Amino acid sequence: MSSIRARVLLAVLAILAAAALVVGGVTYRSVRAETEALFDYQLRQMALSLRDQGEVAPAQASALVDEQLDFVVQVWTADGRGLYASRTHAALPQRAQLGFADVGVAGQVWRSFSVAMPSRVIQVSQPLAIRRALAADAAYAAVLPLLGVAPFMAAAAWWLTALALRPLQRVAAGVRQ
Repeated sequence: MSSIRARVLLAVLAILAAAALVVGGVTYRSVRAETEALFDYQLRQMALSLRDQGEVAPAQASALVDEQLDFVVQVWTADGRGLYASRTHAALPQRAQLGFADVGVAGQVWRSFSVAMPSRVIQVSQPLAIRRALAADAAYAAVLPLLGVAPFMAAAAWWLTALALRPLQRVAAGVRQ
């Protein structure tokens, strides 16, 4: 009798584990993709928010430099003269590829969004590694509750298996008598 219970319990637990892995994997990939799309939206919105700004004087530009920011904002005139850079980054291209682009810079890939206005070009860039790490952290946080629920699901499977096999246990007891 207990061998039937063990087999059924193992089968149910294996199905639960497989389902949890599939749900966890799909959730992880989905949250990563959604987070990446959100980061692209953020790059685009940053660039578009700067399109109506005036020229930044060099003294003001140096006051706005923040090395802790993950982003680099660059603004050029239509003829290529630099108007503003949120921080100096000599390796980032001085000419923008309009729209979204992945740009290789000194062995590191940057995600950038560039928009051209009649009088200027604005480019906002962010290291792809930082974006991916943040997206992976968000995806992991979304899947983590599944690990917390797993012991309760296993206990519920054990209890339901025992409950479902109780009539069989009574039949076996009757046969023994």
